[in-house]
Amino acid sequence: MLNLILPEYRKWAPAVTDGLRSAAQFLHSQHIFDTRFLPYGSQLIPMSAIFSLLGTKAETVGARRKISRWYWSGVFGELYGGTTETRFARDVPEVVAWVTGHGEEPRTVQEAQFFSSRLWSLRTRGSAAYKGLYALLLKAGPVDWGTGSDMSDENYFDNAVDIHHVFPNPPLSCEFGVAGVDHGERCSELRRYDLLRVMSVPVQELALIPAAAWTPAYDDEGVPRDGAWVAEPTGVLDLSSWPKGMRVLVRKERPHPGAQLRFTDADGLRLTAFATNTAKGQLADLELRHRRRGRFCHSTMPSTTLSVIVEMVWRETSAP
Repeated sequence: MLNLILPEYRKWAPAVTDGLRSAAQFLHSQHIFDTRFLPYGSQLIPMSAIFSLLGTKAETVGARRKISRWYWSGVFGELYGGTTETRFARDVPEVVAWVTGHGEEPRTVQEAQFFSSRLWSLRTRGSAAYKGLYALLLKAGPVDWGTGSDMSDENYFDNAVDIHHVFPNPPLSCEFGVAGVDHGERCSELRRYDLLRVMSVPVQELALIPAAAWTPAYDDEGVPRDGAWVAEPTGVLDLSSWPKGMRVLVRKERPHPGAQLRFTDADGLRLTAFATNTAKGQLADLELRHRRRGRFCHSTMPSTTLSVIVEMVWRETSAP
């Protein structure tokens, strides 16, 4: 860089600028929306150079698939930590040759390894693999627990989305708002993968719950709370598309003074609901258990959840 002369700078500056812009667009397509969750800042350097050298050749589906595979191999192989100059020098020509059909897989792709045991040590957002998993989860199409809205870039910034750890222990239960998205397919996925998913039921159906079916709900200490009730509308809802054995519980309560009502609230009461396959237990106890579980930051991760996450990583780093 210190030996760069002005004619060379003028020659390459536009291409380098375009490369940086293309790299930013690529990261956006991978659901990496801000620098807090950028796995490796150092990997931006060879990526920008690769886009600069490829130009329009990087715009095809096949080229993007290969660049994506190289990128996630570097992230989950954790190959861009420490000294990286040698890897820079290898990756740029090797990836360009691979994309244009004049070379084999880059060594970064060949050398990348990711073992499921690594997931047990990913406890902070400081590691590249941790941030990479966060991006893949966003890429998988999650929805907001409260509103059912998708995690588009607009919602991501508007709602200041951040990482929170919630891994339920069986028996499964999942929170959902009372308006939003289809529940049948998502509930099947939840039952299959032990993953928390968002579901919904229409507000008007909750009006069919008999007044006598509502019982006092508990506060966080397990004491009946004034102005809060819980009921099970399973019998008045059409759950034919849901997995066998699933139940729905609904909590209604008076909001705290000054709280803003949501469009899903009804008659001035806040409504929340969740599904569970727990067959026994008092409604108030089940509802309290569910709220406590949702507030914990960490619990034991089911082995099926591990396999799903590993499958996500494998999908991004392996050949189609």
